[in-house]
Amino acid sequence: MRRRTLLTGFGGIAATGALSACGGGETQQNEAPAEIGEDTEATLELAYWDRNQSVTVEALIASFTEKYPRITVTPALTGPSEYWTRLRTQAEGNNLPDVFWMSGLHVQLYASNGMLAPVADDVNFDVFPQAMTDLYTVDGVRYGIPKDFDTIACWVNQRLVEEAGVSLPDPETWTWEEFGETTRAIAAGLGDRGHAVVTDLNIGGQQNWYNTVAQAGGYIIRDGRSGYGDPDTIRGLEFWSNLVADGVVPHPRVIADNPPQTVFNSGRAAIHHTGSWETAGLLADYPDPGELVVVPLPRDKERASTIHGLAYVVAANSPNLAAAAALQRHLTSEEAGRTDAANGTAIPAWEGTADTWHEVKPEWNLEVFTTAAEEYAVPYPVSRNTAAWNQLEADILTPAFAGEVPMAQAAEQLAEQMDALLAAEN
Repeated sequence: MRRRTLLTGFGGIAATGALSACGGGETQQNEAPAEIGEDTEATLELAYWDRNQSVTVEALIASFTEKYPRITVTPALTGPSEYWTRLRTQAEGNNLPDVFWMSGLHVQLYASNGMLAPVADDVNFDVFPQAMTDLYTVDGVRYGIPKDFDTIACWVNQRLVEEAGVSLPDPETWTWEEFGETTRAIAAGLGDRGHAVVTDLNIGGQQNWYNTVAQAGGYIIRDGRSGYGDPDTIRGLEFWSNLVADGVVPHPRVIADNPPQTVFNSGRAAIHHTGSWETAGLLADYPDPGELVVVPLPRDKERASTIHGLAYVVAANSPNLAAAAALQRHLTSEEAGRTDAANGTAIPAWEGTADTWHEVKPEWNLEVFTTAAEEYAVPYPVSRNTAAWNQLEADILTPAFAGEVPMAQAAEQLAEQMDALLAAEN
């Protein structure tokens, strides 16, 4: 599944009031929900979008209802492309599911419109990555309990690198310069047999430029203003336009017809610059898993890897708030993390539970993803209506990655238009 395709699938709902800033500052105090017990009766709807995670969802519902036999939990699985449309319709009808998956791109919009119940103070957030806790904190109020997370690294086809006659530098210390030299050599060595690097520059920056912008010392959004006009941000963008110009990364038009996942999974690319979410698909579909290994992203001024992930949230108007809050806690518990990890579908957010996830394929060095989360992750950039300027990114930056307009010109245009959208959020 293309992560950003899902994340940007939200068309936006009418928003009123002031923009809510994510993370930072003191968190407000919220009382614990009422106690529930074995005799508590309730009917809850649990909404999510990934069929691959149904085995985990169903197992956790079973263990929850074993503890609370009079509570009925009905799972509501919706396809990725329809999930946000359905949720928007339910929100407009004041009929949200009791408990549902939330992404960082949308939490500010739903929270600022009073649709989400705050998480009580007795939930221990110390067991989750700080960047994930911050992502689901709006105006000092925590609205989501992290479920899982993903970070970005390089998946490497060792066979193709060897066939190109190239040896990788030490990936724990390699720099942008070394990455460029190495991948240009891979491109020359492979010729028509494959691509040196694939990544999708058409669908957003999570896989690629959000990382290099942070590595260069730039930023996407800060204090309600766009960072696209910043010289360091522009340098982080030019990292990719230069690789396209050098023939290292395919032209965006080529990628539009040949998705990076398809190209890499068929053994026609040496490096896939992407996220941990590819793990399940590679386990299922890659013809020779022994060819693969994961290595960290190269560094510039900084080390950086974009972190995002999902949280479980509770509808503020749920008629069974106490039961819904109990289910939310159960779905984000240590038990839930270990269940998620054992199924190999996501990196669980609960500290220590990812060890089982690492073991789904030890030789792949999957610890790279969790080390990034612990040591040098940068939060996914969001605002109250992120999807609006995500569309600007696609419209303005894609021609610049393709070399059709200078990147600095495109970035400054994007900054101006993005600032106008951000101002309208106030």
